[in-house]
Amino acid sequence: MSARALFKTSFERLTDQFKAANQPFNVSTRPYYSSGGFRFNVVDTVVDGAGLTRLFLKAETNQRIDLFSYGLGDDVDSVGLGNRNGTDADTNIVEKTNTNNEDFCIEGLSATARGVGVSYSEVDGLTDAAWTDALLNGTVTIDDPGANVLPPEASSPLVLEDLLFRAMAPKCQLRLEWNRKEGDYLGTVDQCPEGGGKSYLRSNGEPSAFNYFRIPEGWIWRREGAPRDTILIISATLMEPVLVVVTVPLTFQGSEDISLGDIQYLNLVWKLRLHGRAAYLPSQNV
Repeated sequence: MSARALFKTSFERLTDQFKAANQPFNVSTRPYYSSGGFRFNVVDTVVDGAGLTRLFLKAETNQRIDLFSYGLGDDVDSVGLGNRNGTDADTNIVEKTNTNNEDFCIEGLSATARGVGVSYSEVDGLTDAAWTDALLNGTVTIDDPGANVLPPEASSPLVLEDLLFRAMAPKCQLRLEWNRKEGDYLGTVDQCPEGGGKSYLRSNGEPSAFNYFRIPEGWIWRREGAPRDTILIISATLMEPVLVVVTVPLTFQGSEDISLGDIQYLNLVWKLRLHGRAAYLPSQNV
């Protein structure tokens, strides 16, 4: 007997169950995704021989993000995204830990950096409240290719990579957990490539929707109300400290118009996607 006859993928098992129940169903291909942030604190400051201020950053061991632990509109402060409510930029699940009323076959993983935020000790001279808040709280990502407020190593395209994400990925362990009872270790974030469109300069591997870590056997994330495998959390935990040295940007040092204090920390915001196919009952209203 062939291996194919002995083994069925999660999607084959799921569609067989719908057929056995004589239920009509639709199938949709999409990712589920969830985001979080890791903080890199400034633990030392040194002025070098050239007069440049170097910041020694450390992301502490055992920092943990519980991905898929919040839904749209929920507070996201506990996953490092700031004192606000989750939006479609953060996740696409309506209710935390649950699918959107469908059975979802997880057939792959991808990870991408969303950007870096910075927290200054003080900000004076800016008139826009959103910018002032972003530079004080550090949880809003900033696009800054000229390294005006972000350290050049963390923002300039001349670096040719997304430094903080690249440094974090091989030290961050992913663990999948079902119903707070059973789980498995998936490996580290660096095995999960980009999975979507992006500039090659800032991409985690080839920037393509087809570039993701494939899981042919898959897992079935069941809809709420099923007897098992309905509650899903994927934890991302730093297993070692992540150490990075960056340079203080020079643009506004000594400026009379804008005054920025000392950099307190950088915040790396990133997203994990679950690629796969969903099976769901068709609407009776459309």
